[in-house]
Amino acid sequence: MTFFRTTTWPLLALLMIFLAACTAPGEDLPPACPEASVLENADSLTRFREGPGRDLIDVIFTGRMVNLNGSCIYDVDDTDAGVLNMDVSVEVQVNRGTANRNRLAEFDYFVSVLDANGAVLSKEIFPLAIRFIGNATTARETDAPVSLVIPVTAEQISADFRVFVGFQLNPEEVRYNRQKIN
Repeated sequence: MTFFRTTTWPLLALLMIFLAACTAPGEDLPPACPEASVLENADSLTRFREGPGRDLIDVIFTGRMVNLNGSCIYDVDDTDAGVLNMDVSVEVQVNRGTANRNRLAEFDYFVSVLDANGAVLSKEIFPLAIRFIGNATTARETDAPVSLVIPVTAEQISADFRVFVGFQLNPEEVRYNRQKIN
């Protein structure tokens, strides 16, 4: 235990010096990616079979967004004008309901880009179908990355944008999600 304590601090100091040398003094680090998050009330989905029933026996599947990954590459000129190429991938987990007969969860999700004022600059909708294998009642899948191209200038940088993802819900599904929360 004492060996660990006495050798840890010098090693950490050496590691910090090594990492600090990775960037030359005065060298600009690339800007961070825009903040990406799952939109509240669009992070889960309960899909019911057709008809008036809304009990457990009427559930085809439930889904939730479990992970969101993003990466950025900047293509800018000397004036910091250009484009930000961002790839966003979504991981979804679905649970098979008792009303699910085809062992399939089919749904749409969206990826949208908002500016600093909250105005929607773009919104794309993507279909996704996840199959339940064998007797599995849960499945998880990461969809192919979605490529976004966001124009940037020296005045409008990556921090001025936000990326939201979520399930593309119909009005009834939105109401159901809001009732679950309250």
